Amino acid sequence: MRFWFFCTCFIFVYAQTDADSDYEEDEIEWECGTDSFSKYISENQIDIDCPKLKQTVNQCCINHDKCYDDQRGRKLCDDMFCNCLDSVTTASQICNKEDSPLFCGLVREFGEDAYLRSGNGTIVAINETETATAKPLKESEHLVHDYEYIVSHNTTNGDVTSLEEDIKHIEESIKDVKSSH
Repeated sequence: MRFWFFCTCFIFVYAQTDADSDYEEDEIEWECGTDSFSKYISENQIDIDCPKLKQTVNQCCINHDKCYDDQRGRKLCDDMFCNCLDSVTTASQICNKEDSPLFCGLVREFGEDAYLRSGNGTIVAINETETATAKPLKESEHLVHDYEYIVSHNTTNGDVTSLEEDIKHIEESIKDVKSSH
């Protein structure tokens, strides 16, 4: 008798759990990630660490994607995303201390391409009939460009030799600008 009672309970619980998991998967489409692989990895991480927070974490990702699509500014979008994750994961220590900072760090480090590709399909077109005229750069404009290049390409990486080369490059650029005036 006990055996049949146990089997009945097990089958009922198993069937209920299976139905619940199907319902959850049908209910939301996971949006955290840029491709199917990164979405798979991030979803599994949340399923393992804090499955009860899955919908709210996913909503942070949906809001982040919309912010990128609306081109509201990458830093603003990333800040809002990180704040959202930090806020919605407070109920789970592991999610709040590990997953949230990981997801936040990933969008800050690798989000540039996704931000540039977003924008609701808007494309900047150049009028082919117009011609651009080149004008000499002011010294400060030239330096800003070089500084931005160095920072955006992260050529220093803390390497003193590389930093010295970058400084020499900037100094040579200054000389070129001064000699052209």
